[in-house]
Amino acid sequence: EAANLSGSCQEARDFFLQARRNRRWSFALVNAGTAETLVGALRIENDQTLGIVHAAIGGALISWASERNQRARRAVQSGVEAYNRCKSFEGS
Repeated sequence: EAANLSGSCQEARDFFLQARRNRRWSFALVNAGTAETLVGALRIENDQTLGIVHAAIGGALISWASERNQRARRAVQSGVEAYNRCKSFEGS
């Protein structure tokens, strides 16, 4: 929504679109990581090694999603700063 509202400030719009992409990937990675962790928990009774591998992959995916979510937050902050710069230049 912020990308649509940024109007003529292309730099801010780019940051907001980047944040949206990062959040979408983060959401997908968290879901995949959760699924892998569940598969690992279910497999650990039958085959401990395979269960541990699945759980480790799930944990790595969730960790990667967290990093992407932090990038999205930084992109939103940068977008807000860019938008404020654009508006201050328009008002001058």
